[in-house]
Amino acid sequence: MLRAGFAKVYVPAAAVIHSHEYSLWQWLRRSFDEARAIREVYGFALDPWSAARNVRGGVMADWRWTRGSGSGSGGVLRSEQIPGLIASLAHHGARAAGTLLGAHAGRLPASVVARLSLESRAGTVAPPRPW
Repeated sequence: MLRAGFAKVYVPAAAVIHSHEYSLWQWLRRSFDEARAIREVYGFALDPWSAARNVRGGVMADWRWTRGSGSGSGGVLRSEQIPGLIASLAHHGARAAGTLLGAHAGRLPASVVARLSLESRAGTVAPPRPW
């Protein structure tokens, strides 16, 4: 838009439509790029145990929200809630997998990195550090 001659301005009263309607594959790829960038800039890499805790925490937060939104039944899992919890597990799992892969992209073949990255760049990454 900037190249086309438009200006970017801040308008406090402006309404913004913002969505993250990504597929699981898109979430994995987005998380891959985010984790790779954090590794390149800050040298930080998520370890597998922390990733697992993040998945568990995300699914549990979704479960608590489901219970509190009127569709729950006081902590008892109902059959109609199971698909949502499976979707939650898949979502948080894809994000964790992308994060782990991105944080350790330096250990992956360049062709795999290029396929996983939304930026479509193999590039160089910071040398891997121990977990």
